[in-house]
Amino acid sequence: MDIGSCHEVLKNAGFAPIGSLSTDVRMTLWWNGVRHVEVAVVNLESAVPLRATKCYRLTAMGEEGEMYSRDLAAFEASLTSGLFNEVHMHLSYYPDITPSLARRRIGEKRFRQVDGQTPDSQAMAERLEQSRARFQSLQEELRRNESLLRLARGRSALTQRYLQEQITRLRTALQQLQNSARTDSQNLAAQRQLEAEYQQKGSAACLLLSICSNVQLALSNQEFANAVEGAVKEVQDLDRYQLRQKLRAGSFRSSWRLSILRVSLS
Repeated sequence: MDIGSCHEVLKNAGFAPIGSLSTDVRMTLWWNGVRHVEVAVVNLESAVPLRATKCYRLTAMGEEGEMYSRDLAAFEASLTSGLFNEVHMHLSYYPDITPSLARRRIGEKRFRQVDGQTPDSQAMAERLEQSRARFQSLQEELRRNESLLRLARGRSALTQRYLQEQITRLRTALQQLQNSARTDSQNLAAQRQLEAEYQQKGSAACLLLSICSNVQLALSNQEFANAVEGAVKEVQDLDRYQLRQKLRAGSFRSSWRLSILRVSLS
């Protein structure tokens, strides 16, 4: 078989190459971004075996939404106790996390403030900057009113009383803004320190689940095209009629959220 022709078949079917592995034989991986299916193709001299795989990300769900899973062993036992004939689980561990992930994790319910608002250093910094801009604006208004009051000395008592009331109001508002900005600055510094410590000491993990088709063996170019369609259809049927129905039934319905793993090709 001409492996080049097989690659053309995959490209025409909407697949793009994403990787390869060479030992005694060469295996190439292909990804379909519309169907969210990966196909592994092995290049032999007289035949081409292939297999389709569909991957998912599993997220543990609690009463209040996404949460950490502490009982992976029980979950694995539930999956392998008759739910599926074959299932693959992968736990990818990341020792380092990004600043955005640190902020998101800190913002989850276990770190929430008493008032229920989610602390976030970016949002806090923006709010502090808005307070400073407001403070400068009120200062300018206060200086204008004080200048007008000096000009109004010995003239209309009504104008003087109005300006004095405005000056008192502005001074009160400035004092309140100053106190609020001082508190916000302290909270922002503490939040940034917490995020830095979380980023340095924290870690992340991703629980993946995948289903695979049976191995298809093609002896000709036409058989290869049929084998690709057959393998893809098999995993799509497993997704539609097996995996989602079983995971959405019973305790899985409220305990886990299933999302298709997507590969982004540049």
